[in-house]
Amino acid sequence: MPQIRKIIFFTSLALLALTFTFGTALIFGSPEFGWDGWQYVSSGKSILTGTMPENYFWVRQPLWPLLLAVPIHFGANIWSIVLLSCFLVSLGWVVFVLTVRRHIAPELSAKLYWLCASIPAIGLWFYLGGYVMTPLQQAALVGYLMLLTSLCIKTFSVGLRSDSIQRRTVYVSAWFVITAAGYLLTTAYGAIAVVSAFVVGVLGLSESRGSKTKVITLFLPSALIVLGSFVGLLVSHVAWSSVVENATTSENFNEENLQDPFWEIDYLGNIKKRVDERTTYYAQEVFVSIFSLLDVTQSRGWRGIDNNPFRDDEVNINFAIGSRPFTDVAPVCSEPRPWIFSQSTPDAMPALTKILTVDPQFISDFKDSPQCKLTGYTLPQWFSLLGWVFWILLLSSAIFDLIRRPTRLKIALYAPPILLILVYGITGGAIARYGIPAYYPIALMGALAWINLFTRRRKQSHQDAANFDSVT
Repeated sequence: MPQIRKIIFFTSLALLALTFTFGTALIFGSPEFGWDGWQYVSSGKSILTGTMPENYFWVRQPLWPLLLAVPIHFGANIWSIVLLSCFLVSLGWVVFVLTVRRHIAPELSAKLYWLCASIPAIGLWFYLGGYVMTPLQQAALVGYLMLLTSLCIKTFSVGLRSDSIQRRTVYVSAWFVITAAGYLLTTAYGAIAVVSAFVVGVLGLSESRGSKTKVITLFLPSALIVLGSFVGLLVSHVAWSSVVENATTSENFNEENLQDPFWEIDYLGNIKKRVDERTTYYAQEVFVSIFSLLDVTQSRGWRGIDNNPFRDDEVNINFAIGSRPFTDVAPVCSEPRPWIFSQSTPDAMPALTKILTVDPQFISDFKDSPQCKLTGYTLPQWFSLLGWVFWILLLSSAIFDLIRRPTRLKIALYAPPILLILVYGITGGAIARYGIPAYYPIALMGALAWINLFTRRRKQSHQDAANFDSVT
């Protein structure tokens, strides 16, 4: 009976979250397409039609196009993709808030906890939720990072201490699956999952406090979890590399893929070059990137990587770009011309823009479907500034709380968000959309820090009053 109640509660909460996210998207959202969005649509449809060598864009990892293939199969309509994106965000959010409730804030009253969980979710949704209005994989990444963070919390709290072989097998399998899924979304997320598993394992071992018995007891599950995560990365990499190799040797392979500038970018080589030749300048760029990823400063596109054809030092994007499709500056209808891409500056994009476009005939049914707002309701532009102030307050509170009281459990929670920001900061990403998956875990901890401070002060004032009464 308790299990049934849990399932009913989980399902009800997920449906409530989905109703809110998809409902606000229908009311305020305006679909927007970019060249990379059309690439994902083309890649997703190519999976359905068995034409991946011709129409798949091979610099894209396969999991998001595979997920896109589901709504594309049921109809060429942007709103089916929006529904998928809202579902992924809602699922990740529900799992995360329930995990935090059980393992981090079990003593907080239900009323205060759900206030903490809901207000940041609503605020950040209007601030950044406009990303669901595109075919980009940002929504999938948001949901994924919350699932990964939840797994870190559960593993540290329960998995490492379990004596059950069956339960240990479940946790090792979970790390295998989530790492493989992360890699198949984007390579960086696979690496983040592996390092997160390592961090959780080290945190578990550090709790032994010099006891040889505890070290031996915790070493095996820690090692197995890290091994399971690494094997997940290795297996997914080998499997995907095999698919890519088979496609590139196919007689139907679209060889223009080979001209894509992201096909052979050597990230590690470029970082090494920057460190060797311009250490101070590179450190400055990483610093700028991290602040841009956290939306503390304005986004600046891709920076910090030499020989990057997409680098544009003149790019200066406003704060909260994710909220744009919800505001009154968004177009009423998205112009469906995926085969045209205009350059902002002559050197900003490669001259051969043709390699970045899709075959308009292949996606003709999708590009000709309605891509317009459904209502006349919009949010004012100042709403973005309000959301930005709200985010900065929560971010500051979370950072201050982590520095003041850095428990192992908090570090396990913060591992994926921090690693995400560091990975993209070090490789030169300085645009907020790559950082947004980290926002909600940070925001919830910031909100909990405010509530804990308020409740402590309230308890202290009541205690002082009681002491005063007893004296008088």
